Amino acid sequence: MKSMKEMFSGLHPHRRALAACLLLGLALGLWGGLQGRASSRGDVVVTVNGQEITKDLFYARLERESGASVLNQLIMETVIRQAGEQAGVAPTDEEIAEKFNQFKANFPDEATFQNALAQYGVQEEQLIEELHMITILDRLSTKDVVITEDDVAAYFAENKEKLGQPEQVRASHILVDSEETANEILADLEGGADFAAIAAEKSIDPGTKDRGGDLGFFTRTDMVPEFADAAFALEPNQLSGVVKSPYGYHIILVTDRKEAVAAELEDVRGQITETLRRERAKDINELIRELMGEAKVEAHWDQYRSMERNND
Repeated sequence: MKSMKEMFSGLHPHRRALAACLLLGLALGLWGGLQGRASSRGDVVVTVNGQEITKDLFYARLERESGASVLNQLIMETVIRQAGEQAGVAPTDEEIAEKFNQFKANFPDEATFQNALAQYGVQEEQLIEELHMITILDRLSTKDVVITEDDVAAYFAENKEKLGQPEQVRASHILVDSEETANEILADLEGGADFAAIAAEKSIDPGTKDRGGDLGFFTRTDMVPEFADAAFALEPNQLSGVVKSPYGYHIILVTDRKEAVAAELEDVRGQITETLRRERAKDINELIRELMGEAKVEAHWDQYRSMERNND
């Protein structure tokens, strides 16, 4: 399973700054959310050896130690939301729900998803807020970008080879940790033994052994060079010799092949347009600095006067 950070990054792999913005709101809601929940449970948060720690004491410590940081994040979130509304790019609840479901679909089941949230101390409501913020920033950063037909055609001409579907093979493998064992298995296979059964019994690759060693389709760049070179040299139903890689010793059985397919402009037009839009988007950090620089902030508590701006 991917880490939560990788999942976040995966939402916008072309824009690492957006992933950082996900962290922006993790503290948002802590103040008001904690206050609301604690108030409903009573004034005493915990009792230590009979001595009470009240919510007022708890909140005072939180405010003193983290108040400025959380307040600055709240200001930033408010400014971004306002900018999204003014530009007409704020997402609907339905759009965010769809993004949330797409994000959640990266996890194999509900339990794994909830465990990942718990591991990073994130609640579903917080994740939804982060998706909302990222969507606004993404749309603000690209709202003035214009991609012409000439732009698309030029990009296609320069990147046609990369835009096509590379050659692929489908293969199964048996991975063991010694060359001697691999040679013994190879002899059994050449004698007619069942590949899937031996993979299930002897392969040390936990991700494939229960599938008879099946790796599915892959390209050359998906695998380490030693493995890729051996696999792509085989025809369907052909068995390799013993192949050494950084992971151990493999025996490979190719089961299918897909030849390379050249890209057609109409098939990749949308992909190219999106790529160019991302490349030409305003830097997220620069965008946030501009929005914050234009914001008028008035502080009504003396200890936060230093956060005031544009009040001349």
